[in-house]
Amino acid sequence: PIVFVVCTGWVKRLLTNLISHSPHSIVYLHHKNHDYEGALEASQECLRLRRDALGDMHEDVATSLTHLALVLLEMERRDIALCTLTEAYLIRKNSQEPDLRELALTLYNIALIYHKEGDNEK
Repeated sequence: PIVFVVCTGWVKRLLTNLISHSPHSIVYLHHKNHDYEGALEASQECLRLRRDALGDMHEDVATSLTHLALVLLEMERRDIALCTLTEAYLIRKNSQEPDLRELALTLYNIALIYHKEGDNEK
């Protein structure tokens, strides 16, 4: 039998968090075992789940983008990681109540990419 549940408010948020945090745990396990392709796949799935549930401009989407970017950095895909972090930064910056700590951390990660590329001007 199939059960349909109508979710509103905090119930939807709770279910979304449960669904979207599972792939982040899987990302961690893959990353810990140096399985970066597996971590990349799990990061992309988590991002997809969060975008579908929360929309493109949600803080949790920015968090998933940051996790994806960190995996991309491990895979030496700095150009894609930079674009991904920039998207996360813009989401955080345009949030109604931006988390300044997360915003600063995102900018720091962007600066690290530029530093690794030898572009200390940016």
